[in-house]
Amino acid sequence: MEEGPSCIIYNYGLITRSGGTYNFFGGGVPLIRDPKKPAPRYWKLPGGRSEGKETPEECATREIYEELGLEIDPDDLKVLEQQDRGNHTLTFFRLQLPSLQSIKTVGDEQEEINIFKNLKEVATLPDLFPNHRSVVQKATLGHYF
Repeated sequence: MEEGPSCIIYNYGLITRSGGTYNFFGGGVPLIRDPKKPAPRYWKLPGGRSEGKETPEECATREIYEELGLEIDPDDLKVLEQQDRGNHTLTFFRLQLPSLQSIKTVGDEQEEINIFKNLKEVATLPDLFPNHRSVVQKATLGHYF
């Protein structure tokens, strides 16, 4: 059975994986860590799997709200890259956010949220989720901007 899209957020703009979102903003880089997961517990870019027939944009919008408490307009998401992962497609978006002042301190599913100084700091984290490291490294090299 084929899985639906998934999403991820990244800050400076935003990146999402076809159902998820990675967010990087000028005010820092928000990362999520789920204390309920077994070790090793990695820092991850915010995101998750789509629900029902959500589009990648709808999933990204929902995940940003659930995990970070930020409301965005899905029309503001700009596609940067798509990756075919066999059972789903990762779509990376860019999004400009005015600030991170109203960001949650804990996600809806009790995830830990931390705002890191910048992408270079995130790229050096030993406990950054390995699948997210390449995206962060590309962003630090200016690949998306």
